[in-house]
Amino acid sequence: MSRIEYRRATTQDLEALTELWWLMQSSHDAYCPVFYKTSGAEESKTICHRYFADLLKQQSCMIYVATSSDAVVGMIEITVDHDNPARRAYQEAGFCLRQDKMVKWL
Repeated sequence: MSRIEYRRATTQDLEALTELWWLMQSSHDAYCPVFYKTSGAEESKTICHRYFADLLKQQSCMIYVATSSDAVVGMIEITVDHDNPARRAYQEAGFCLRQDKMVKWL
């Protein structure tokens, strides 16, 4: 079994990041197509590719990838509630707020 290693993503990882994102997004489409609407696979991948390219240019942004035998097999993203005490530790480690999630329980 190959060992999993972690490293900071580079622009050479753009295609792999885009494909990993699409695997996640397409499964969301199947799970709840009303909530996770897309513009189609190719347009969605193009938008995502540009998004990752812009993030990788920012010195303050860190995207980490998991690799196995030099192939990108995952990327690291953390979800933490606003009132979770660990939130501050993540921010001090360099994680930053990327999006807000709105929830209304019915």
